[in-house]
Amino acid sequence: MVVELVSVLFAVAVSVAVVKGDNERTKSRFDINAMMRTFVLYVLTEHRSLVVTVFALPMSFCWDTARCIRAYYIKLTKDTNELHHHRVERIVEQVRSRPPNSPMCTARPGWMSISLSSRNYKKDPKWKPIEVNLSDIISIDLKNQVVHVESSVSIGELTKALLPLGYTLPIVPEMDDLTVGGLINGTGVESSSHRYGLFHEICAEYELCLGDGTVVTATPDNEYSDLFSAIPYSYGTLALLLSAKVRIMPCEYFVKLTYTPHTTHDSFYKEFKECCEAREKGPMFVEALAYSPNDYVLMKGDFCPRGDVEADKVNRIGLWHKPWFFKYVQSILNGGQSVVEYIPARDYYHRHSQRSELVCAFLFIIQHHSYFNNVRRPMSLYLHYKWNNF
Repeated sequence: MVVELVSVLFAVAVSVAVVKGDNERTKSRFDINAMMRTFVLYVLTEHRSLVVTVFALPMSFCWDTARCIRAYYIKLTKDTNELHHHRVERIVEQVRSRPPNSPMCTARPGWMSISLSSRNYKKDPKWKPIEVNLSDIISIDLKNQVVHVESSVSIGELTKALLPLGYTLPIVPEMDDLTVGGLINGTGVESSSHRYGLFHEICAEYELCLGDGTVVTATPDNEYSDLFSAIPYSYGTLALLLSAKVRIMPCEYFVKLTYTPHTTHDSFYKEFKECCEAREKGPMFVEALAYSPNDYVLMKGDFCPRGDVEADKVNRIGLWHKPWFFKYVQSILNGGQSVVEYIPARDYYHRHSQRSELVCAFLFIIQHHSYFNNVRRPMSLYLHYKWNNF
């Protein structure tokens, strides 16, 4: 960290000297904006670990804490059905009051999205951004095994609410910041998809706001069944998703997970294919990690009652001090032997979210690899272009 800070200070000095030198040669005034752009670009590209450690991680922690507190406050003090009704009324009012023939989009800022796509079109005056503040669980119906959620509820919030009740979603995408709306309008897949399909296939009902402000309920067998079938993969182009009813199922607290290393592609593919084609007769969860064209670890899992758990084989992989999941699985590959563990369901569901492992791997490990050095310069040029055209 000290080296990083020294490097940043040195970058400041170099940036100032370069910009001053350019200004003296051109006999123009000192351009503080150019200096700041050069400095910020340098820090963001060459010292990503510093930016993430000092700024991104604390801000992310505060954001998650605030959302958690808000969710508990809403649960204890508000009628979520009534709250949802008022929110829908505000959305309808915005849709109907927009200029004639004006295209609309959600006002959700880019930093709240998990994707890296550009959202500059939202700044175009011809577009009408619609404030869609829909981020609460409306109801959980255990009798009919359905949860009614607003579109911006995240998978992490859903598992927190459902697992203590002994229920879960048939398909739980492992990244806890993914939202129900994103998984329906786009798509969602998980290690149980060989049984239950994609995320939208466990949905029973959509509440939608059409382009003229009409609110409709679409199900597989009502008058809007064609719209129900068209919403997945539409990316919000057909209607604003207000809420959805998603099927849930009973579950156990633990997942029994078996890791099986394979050192040939053929042996791995054979077992993987057999597990997937077995559907309900096979394991509930099937996943594999590949470390080379011939090195794989196949993971098969099923829910396990507490009474059947072997205490010495419990692994709470979500704890802060645990290794990154893909590195832990690699150690099993290196050991060459099958391993059986019992993992809490929530830890299993979000095994790839722990400490943002993939992002951290890029920040702290790959950034000094020779291949990454080869792509760093074009990446820096691209960021420089984007920054100057921001």
